[in-house]
Amino acid sequence: MRHFIKLLSSLDTGIIILVLLLICFIAGAIIMPSSELFEALYVIPLFYWLKESPFGLSWWLFLAIILTGLLVLNTVVCSLQSISKKSERKNFLLIISPQIMHLGFILIVIGHLSSSYGGSRQLFQIREGSWFEMADNSIVEVKEIILKQDSSGYITDMALKILHHSQRGREEYSVRPNRPFIYKGTGLYIKTSTLYPMKMALIEISHEPGAIPALAGALLFGGGNVILLILKIKKELALNRFSAKLSGII
Repeated sequence: MRHFIKLLSSLDTGIIILVLLLICFIAGAIIMPSSELFEALYVIPLFYWLKESPFGLSWWLFLAIILTGLLVLNTVVCSLQSISKKSERKNFLLIISPQIMHLGFILIVIGHLSSSYGGSRQLFQIREGSWFEMADNSIVEVKEIILKQDSSGYITDMALKILHHSQRGREEYSVRPNRPFIYKGTGLYIKTSTLYPMKMALIEISHEPGAIPALAGALLFGGGNVILLILKIKKELALNRFSAKLSGII
């Protein structure tokens, strides 16, 4: 057990895992174009796809998931050891900022794995007057598809006016490409639209249970980087001031 923990706490182990992950992704880049089965990954959760797909096509994904789990363990063990070794230092930010980045990375992994297990994505072609159910059995009614064209006939803007029927009553929303409708963790996105042969739109309904952990992880990872950058700048300024004073004395 001690040897295993020692192995996990090694920076070299983390580097080896990253190299193996890179090899897995290179293998995936070669294998994926060879089969149309991978197209289903865009619309169904990863773990469900892995359960139904041939192992000869998916082995590199299984290996990548295992390696990612080992990388998370390596990150946790290294962080705990780093905190224990630096506990006597007075600069709290210098101790905690790398660990904030590590925590951010772990949350990003958890978020993506959560979406890969419990997420869903569906594409629908709709027209004005149609309706469909959300995951919670609430009803979305499409009142209007709004399309704007330029002089050449190209669509320059599009939107959906919808009525959402739920326990809260009937509420009206406007859905645009950069402004989806979100309800209880499920998003409704407008992807594309057309005027001919009739006014229609392609929409996506997706549920991403890992979106919040992934977002929190990204914020923590970015925050840790900013703190380290500020500390580095402060250190450089202090060294420059010291050099200037030393030059003045000499």
